[in-house]
Amino acid sequence: MLETVKTYINKHQMIEKNDKILLAVSGGPDSMALLHIMAALQRDWQFKIGVAHLNHQLRPEAESEQQYLQSYCSAQDIVFYTRTVDVGDYARREKKSLEEAGRDQRYQFFKELCSQFGWQKVATAHHKDDRAETVLMHLLRGTGIKGLRSIMPVSGSIIRPLLAISKAEILAYLNLNTVKYFIDDSNYDLSYLRNRVRHELLPLLKKYNPQIISGLNQLADIAEAENFALETETESLWTQLIISEQADKIILNNNKLQQLMFAYQRRVVQKALTKLKSESGWSMYAVDYVLDLASKAGSAKWINLPQGILVSKQYDELVFSIKQLEVMSYYYEISLPGLVCIEETGEIFSFTIVSRENFQAKDGETYLDYDKLELPLFLRSRRDGDRFAPVNMEGSKKLKDYFIDIKLPAAERNKVPVLASRHQIYALLGYRLSRNVIVNASTSNILVIKREKLGSYINLP
Repeated sequence: MLETVKTYINKHQMIEKNDKILLAVSGGPDSMALLHIMAALQRDWQFKIGVAHLNHQLRPEAESEQQYLQSYCSAQDIVFYTRTVDVGDYARREKKSLEEAGRDQRYQFFKELCSQFGWQKVATAHHKDDRAETVLMHLLRGTGIKGLRSIMPVSGSIIRPLLAISKAEILAYLNLNTVKYFIDDSNYDLSYLRNRVRHELLPLLKKYNPQIISGLNQLADIAEAENFALETETESLWTQLIISEQADKIILNNNKLQQLMFAYQRRVVQKALTKLKSESGWSMYAVDYVLDLASKAGSAKWINLPQGILVSKQYDELVFSIKQLEVMSYYYEISLPGLVCIEETGEIFSFTIVSRENFQAKDGETYLDYDKLELPLFLRSRRDGDRFAPVNMEGSKKLKDYFIDIKLPAAERNKVPVLASRHQIYALLGYRLSRNVIVNASTSNILVIKREKLGSYINLP
């Protein structure tokens, strides 16, 4: 099975020499197989792995599983990070399902670890059965070619090395190598759609096609290749249609748009909406609503879409823009040690200075080399022309360009707390640190920054 995984990794160019890869490990059979396999591969392929484990506080045995993973990683000399989150409480507050809430919290955890400790990629343990289930779930909800791709081998910094192997192969591998794993009883809870697909629909479909898992994975592979071809053509068409493209406004040539085949019209509109906000959250109804506007006679027509997008038809132009909100601006000087409450964003930051010998890392904190900082320090919103020196990058970069690169919506950019002196930016808290102030072996004193929501901070004077 190792050879199958190696071939799949090479095929999709998932790993390069000296990569730092964070493994998402729950303790279940899939993630323990991922951990065991990646630990075996790293010696030959010369990459480094670490483990990230989120305790969801949903099961009584979660604490013992966390302790086991910590001991396992310690024995293997693997860096281990853990965080405990009340996912049930978060789901209730955000009005999300437990599955969605858990995913949100896991990926937020991974994002923070990558930003703070320089991990370049995150590996998850999705396998062939997961991909087949996701194809079916997308079909049940209604999807196009893009949705039929299901779980992708590589998605940004996320890699999925086990997508070429089945659940049965994983269990056989664990048994052969006597790898301990834990079973989550919630995987059998039929109130979840995925579990109903896994335990009811797929067994039924196997009666018609015993190779249904492979068949659905083949469908996903075909959809991936064909979607790539369509996206490539859409990119070419985009360059012919674009009149103006800014962070908060896109103008297309509507006459040329109307000459395209309808499938490409949909993809061009989807691309415009994605560029202004994000790929998620756009239904086919929203896309067709825009195309209905674009096809109507006359001009000076407009529609409101979700996520604060305004689309208007102005003569021969189709204009997509972000509704202009009041520009948020704030500027706070920091006392050390001390607290800063940013009323504009509803967050509070605490700052303490700890000597290296007394330092102990904790989840959810940010660390800077205190002796490399120029005082006084300030927490402020971004300014025109701001630049910083991001960790793991050469030279400096404009904040505006960095936000565009990470696809942060324009309406969210002024909310990002910028930690700076009068002359230099040290961190975009929650996103990226400056390489000039990261903690290393020569650090003597550490500035510890903790971030909390204003409403959850109970020790205000």
